[in-house]
Amino acid sequence: MDLKSYLADFSSQLESYFSDFFTKKITESSKLDPKFVDIYSYLKEYILGGKKIRGALVKLGYEMYGGKNNSSIIPVCAAIELIHSGLLIQDDWIDGDKSRRGLVSAHIKFGAGEAIVIGDIAIFEAYNLIGESKIITPMSKYLVNTGYGEIMDIRRGPADIVHIYKTAHYSFVMPLSMGAILAGATATELKKLEDYGTNVGLAFQIRDDILNITGDPKVTGKSILSDITSKKQTHIWKFALDKNAFDPEHDTPEQIRDKFIACGAIDHAQKIANAYAKDAKNQTENNILRELADFVVLRDK
Repeated sequence: MDLKSYLADFSSQLESYFSDFFTKKITESSKLDPKFVDIYSYLKEYILGGKKIRGALVKLGYEMYGGKNNSSIIPVCAAIELIHSGLLIQDDWIDGDKSRRGLVSAHIKFGAGEAIVIGDIAIFEAYNLIGESKIITPMSKYLVNTGYGEIMDIRRGPADIVHIYKTAHYSFVMPLSMGAILAGATATELKKLEDYGTNVGLAFQIRDDILNITGDPKVTGKSILSDITSKKQTHIWKFALDKNAFDPEHDTPEQIRDKFIACGAIDHAQKIANAYAKDAKNQTENNILRELADFVVLRDK
């Protein structure tokens, strides 16, 4: 099965699971306060609007090492997607992003205070789904690392360090490893997945940085100026700054964006992303993972 078919098949399974999950949560929570209908309905639409790659990687990691119990792994996949969405909701507030996945950001729709708690609720629901699993400890470790990455990002830390902790570990290494652990993978096998996930995660984030400047907002669901206005220390920013291609204090965000493109910063970042993707492909023989490495540097959203 190729990557596109695998993701489509998985998405169908996950959507069916979440349909039952959110119907139950809406019924239960509405008895406490009718407003929870809006919150859980928003979470459902938010989650189902994503690419669902992280959940699919849990299932793939599980299957790669012999896992065969589909009914037991889908709730774990759902949990990873809930965590991802919860963190994104909070990240949108931190970055001041007004939209995500074609929806108004939660802090715009519900207010900052409620948005932070809605993000927490998504994460708490994820832990409920996983229960007393043996992946709780390693998963929590990766999520702490994600917190470290978020703080380093807020403090404008080095791009690759931020990308490894904030994106690569939690978006690729963690889901692949969680599935593999549940299937009984060895420490050596887990290390190979970590090496692959780190490289493909770096490629993914750099491509994300590019799309946050050159992408079509109608396709990406995100602003093309937010990274510039927040002065994120991406490879693009650093390259252009080293070239003295723009004035961060006096140029407008629109001018900075144009200068990023003109000075070759976008092409420079894409070359770095391609190199990481190539390294990732060299670290696995799995066809879907190799296709994923190509996909993350070619995608348009």
